[in-house]
Amino acid sequence: MSMITLLQAEERLRTDSKYAGQLLEKLLLAFGGSEFFFGTDEKVAFLLDLSLPAENDRGVNFDIRLAYSLINLYRRHRADRIQFFFRPAAGFTAEQTLEMSGYKALAALDNVQLHDLSREQTRSRRCGPGLTGDNIELYAPLAQADVVISLVKYKADQGKLFGSALHSLASCSPTEPEGEFRDRSLVDLYSVMTPDLFIIDGLIGSGGFQPQAKDCLLAAADAVAADAVLAALAKIPAQQVGSLCLAAQYGLGNGDPSGIALYGDDMSQLMKK
Repeated sequence: MSMITLLQAEERLRTDSKYAGQLLEKLLLAFGGSEFFFGTDEKVAFLLDLSLPAENDRGVNFDIRLAYSLINLYRRHRADRIQFFFRPAAGFTAEQTLEMSGYKALAALDNVQLHDLSREQTRSRRCGPGLTGDNIELYAPLAQADVVISLVKYKADQGKLFGSALHSLASCSPTEPEGEFRDRSLVDLYSVMTPDLFIIDGLIGSGGFQPQAKDCLLAAADAVAADAVLAALAKIPAQQVGSLCLAAQYGLGNGDPSGIALYGDDMSQLMKK
């Protein structure tokens, strides 16, 4: 049984840091709470969905206000540095991305580091399904981390998931096939890069592709189950999402609703009529 926590977020999450922290704590309770992931001597890497140089309220990147709240939670349990990793979209520099998204201010905080993955070395890993080859390249800092927490921005449009747990993994590797090979590549990636936790930002922005009716947050340890819930939230038939179907077919997660335990708020209240 795969666990998913889905919580509706009140408008004050955008202005009240205390409320934001409380909501994140509640989101993680089913998985042992924030101390389970943060209160450890293990090396923790936050994989940040920060691909485009877009303003925070556009609904394109992981919301910076949630990032601040996660930093506060992390500091409650640990005193060492917190490391965020991101890969800018093709054609954009890390500096452009940080400047336009507002994350440049985050990088200025004490003991907070943002790393451009495109500048890091890679490690070759043998992938299970082998849908795009026997091996796949991973960025070394992620391959070497003890705990990986993926911070995902939920976006969906035109019957396909563009921002989901599985799709967020594309930034783990320098190779990003397009077209029919993209779904296969994501499945191969997930077989060797399996984050310990996904925190998914479902805050509605002024742009991007937000299919949900209200702001929400989601947490999961199973990317396949998370994407099954996100597809349902967007009213997208799961069979239309290639990466989701392939990953479930190869036993990398649970895409069957009967095998997913959903905690928190009623999903039907978050769906557009």
